[in-house]
Amino acid sequence: MHDLVNDLAQYVSREFCCNYEDGKLHGIWENARHFACLMDRFDRPDKFVALNEVKYLRTFLPLTCSNPSQCFALSDIVIAEWDSGSKISELGKLSQLLTLCIRLQNVVDATEASEASLNRTDYLSELVFKWTTISLSITNDVDSGIKVLENLQPHKNLKKLTIENYSGVRFPDWLGDAIFRNMMSLSLKNCTNCVSLPPLQHLTSLEKLEINCCERLEEMPEHGLPNSLSYLRIKNCSLLADRCQEDGVDWPIISYIANLYINGPMVS
Repeated sequence: MHDLVNDLAQYVSREFCCNYEDGKLHGIWENARHFACLMDRFDRPDKFVALNEVKYLRTFLPLTCSNPSQCFALSDIVIAEWDSGSKISELGKLSQLLTLCIRLQNVVDATEASEASLNRTDYLSELVFKWTTISLSITNDVDSGIKVLENLQPHKNLKKLTIENYSGVRFPDWLGDAIFRNMMSLSLKNCTNCVSLPPLQHLTSLEKLEINCCERLEEMPEHGLPNSLSYLRIKNCSLLADRCQEDGVDWPIISYIANLYINGPMVS
């Protein structure tokens, strides 16, 4: 019975699903939405050249992974750690993505990052930029991280953004730009070298802001936060948390927020 159900599922989904198995691509259709493959640490980008024919790809994930540290299962796409660095420029061909998480520790070429053309992915609503924690203190990674992130500006339609384990000393200039008026959620995690937040007052749809383990952040943005903000959580950010207490310097900036959490329970 199980085999019958499996065969039926494959038959029904054959036009919308394809996979890479036993060294061969199976079921490559122009209208395919989902792609699965057996990932390996020695995989190269040219393994997926045939996917150029797939115009509406939404999901790209592995069947299994022989080495979890070399393969990252993401919501819509997998970026593997190739020996020469992740070919992030390949993302420019996947304009139909809805959500995307990118591990950026191997991406050091800012020019290649710009070729990802994230500012053209107008369907993309949720985006995660993530580095490993191992490289946070390396100077070269600090410098290259800033340049790479500057060149990964997403499309203005983005609704949710997370930046995690970022080693730069400042956030990219595009973050806080008025063109991101559709952004509803922003999460900054373990951005240990940043000392100031970007100007966020122009993000007029922003409802949720989470700041976690950003120990060097010193204060709220000079011009305040958007009136749309209804949820703010600050955790493990000692300097910023002190300023955001009810008797702190930045309390007038955040006191209007309905759901406010500073290192623990909601502040009444």
